[in-house]
Amino acid sequence: MGIRATYFSLRIGLVACTVLVLLAPLAVRVADGAWPPTISDTWYTDARTLFVLAVAAAACLLLAVRGDTLTEQTLLNVAGGLGMLVAAAACWPKDSSGEHLPAHDPAVVRLNAYAVGALLAVGLLLWVVSVVLLPRAGGDVDDWRCPRRFRRVLRGAPAVLLVALLVAFAMAPGWVSRHVHEPAAVAMFVLLGGVALLRTTLGLRLLERLGDVPAEQSPAGAHLRRAPAAGRRMTGLDAVYGALALGMVAVVALAAVLLLVEAPVGWVLLVEALLLVLFATFWAVQTWEVWGETGVGA
Repeated sequence: MGIRATYFSLRIGLVACTVLVLLAPLAVRVADGAWPPTISDTWYTDARTLFVLAVAAAACLLLAVRGDTLTEQTLLNVAGGLGMLVAAAACWPKDSSGEHLPAHDPAVVRLNAYAVGALLAVGLLLWVVSVVLLPRAGGDVDDWRCPRRFRRVLRGAPAVLLVALLVAFAMAPGWVSRHVHEPAAVAMFVLLGGVALLRTTLGLRLLERLGDVPAEQSPAGAHLRRAPAAGRRMTGLDAVYGALALGMVAVVALAAVLLLVEAPVGWVLLVEALLLVLFATFWAVQTWEVWGETGVGA
C-alpha cells in the first residue's frame, strides 16, 4: 500500500478511536448501573484505561494525519497536542449528581502535573526537531505551496502556545494541572471545527488568497480544481463540511454552558456524545473523499 493508503487508514483509525471513547461511559453503565456525569469522568472509573488509550490514540493519529494545506496541518498538530493533554490530565471530579467537588484529589493533581509537564517538554522538543533541525539537515520535504512569511507564522504558532503553557505550568503547576483538561478539550474541538470549515470551497479559496495553496495531488487540491471559479456555489462536500464545522462549534458552546450551569446528569453526556458523533462523521467523510480521489492502493 502507498503513502496515500496509509493516510486513508489513519482516518479510519480516528473513527475507530471515537467509537472506543463512546464505549467508555457505556462500559461504566453496564458495570455500575449508572452513567458517569461526563465522558471525561470515566477517568475515575474502571473504564479509565479505555478512555485514556482511545483519546491518546486519537491524538497521536491527529498528529500523524497530513493536512492538505499547511494551515490544516498546523490546526491538526495543535489539536493532536491538546488531545494528548485531554488524555493525560484528569478532569475536575464530580459527584453522582454531576456537581463539581470542592477539592481535587492531591494524588490525582500530582499525576496530572507529571503528565502535563512531560508532555509540554516533549512537545517543545519535537517542535525544535521537526521545524528547526530537520529543515537544516535537508530532511523537511513537503509540497505545500505557502509564502515564507505565512509559513513562519504557521510553523511558529505551536511553539508560542507550548512556551506559554510551559511558563504558566512553571508558575502555577498545581492550578494548570487541575484545570487544563476542560479548556484543552474545548479548544481541540474548536480547532477541528476550523479544519472542517477549511475543507469547503470558501475555506480553500480563503487560504488560496493567503497563499496557502493545497498540494496539487491532494483531495483538497482536486476539490478546488472542480469548484466554480468564483467559489460562490456550494458543492455537496461544502454543505457537509460546513454543517459539521458549525455543528462542532455549536455543540462545544452548548457543552461549555451546560458544564458552567452544572446541568443535570445525562445532558452533558448526551451533548458530548453528539460532539463525538460529529467528529467521527467528519473523518468518515474525509475517508470517503480520500477514497474517491486516490483509491485505497494509490
